[in-house]
Amino acid sequence: MPPTIDIFDSQTMLEMINESEAFKPKQFLSMNFFPVSMNIEGDTVIIDIFKGKRRVAPFVSPKVEGKLIEKRGYTTRTIKVPYLKPKMLTTAVDLLKRFPGQIPFGMGRSGQEYASEQLGRDLEELMDMIRRRYEVMSSQALVDGKIIVKGDGIDQEIDFLRDPSHEIALVGTDAWDDAASDPIGDILEWKILVQEDSGLTPDVLILGDEALSALLNNEKAQKLLFSFREHGIATLNRIEMAEGSTFYGQIHGINIVSYHDWYLDDLSVSTPYIPSKKAIMAVSGVRSDNATHFAAIQDLKAGLVATPMFPKSWEIEDPSGQMVMVQSAPLVALHRPETTVVVDVLP
Repeated sequence: MPPTIDIFDSQTMLEMINESEAFKPKQFLSMNFFPVSMNIEGDTVIIDIFKGKRRVAPFVSPKVEGKLIEKRGYTTRTIKVPYLKPKMLTTAVDLLKRFPGQIPFGMGRSGQEYASEQLGRDLEELMDMIRRRYEVMSSQALVDGKIIVKGDGIDQEIDFLRDPSHEIALVGTDAWDDAASDPIGDILEWKILVQEDSGLTPDVLILGDEALSALLNNEKAQKLLFSFREHGIATLNRIEMAEGSTFYGQIHGINIVSYHDWYLDDLSVSTPYIPSKKAIMAVSGVRSDNATHFAAIQDLKAGLVATPMFPKSWEIEDPSGQMVMVQSAPLVALHRPETTVVVDVLP
């Protein structure tokens, strides 16, 4: 039974401890690997992919005809953009209860002022939930090469068709927990793989908990990272750090980073954005062409225009209440899956 308040005792109301601030979405993945791009019309994305090739001009004699070169083709993909519209209801009964941090017995402000405060809190929570969904989609795209969109009235899979050669599992003596393993050589090999297939140079390796421990326990990698700390530049190239992320140094010009943050999955199980035994090498920023697109908000009051988030509030007459909703139509798109390599470094 909760403790009761004796009105004859001297009471001091301390400032509210708001633990929710520490659980704000960090968005390390979405801001570094899927930077926001221009909005799109409608609810569907059509992407033409024009593959590059390292072709070399052929030799011919000046006395013969020039060599006819075949034109390169392209592929087209059509993706239905996912939709989010979480909402919250505040009733008159809710406003009669004491808010966190409110002094007991001391209203001080009108009911309308408290209703506005509650509306603001609900709005911020809904927006945080949407931001967290962006991060979950970013994690799935990087780790799995696909995004699962499953909810009321929708069940689809957005597969970015990453080549199987970019999804690796280390076994036996190659696994990083084996004394004979060579993490430094592996990192160079993955870097070359991305360079060869994408034409771009990766700049970051994100490690899960166990993967990080295995790398730091490797004597050669440990010495190399220590040497970087002692003699190298102490700043990252292009990577923007966030709460929960840690920079350890560079190996072969690749920023070694860990990222610790979690979300509640559909079964309310706390799930890390980066699985414990995974290592993800990637090209960060706009260089990769990977991006977050926002489709049109399907609401007449939004004008059917594209915007990252559209908040909306309306009153319910009976029973009396105020509803607040935020809509968003995000597509976290791994347009160039060859800019990533995901590895199970431990069995």
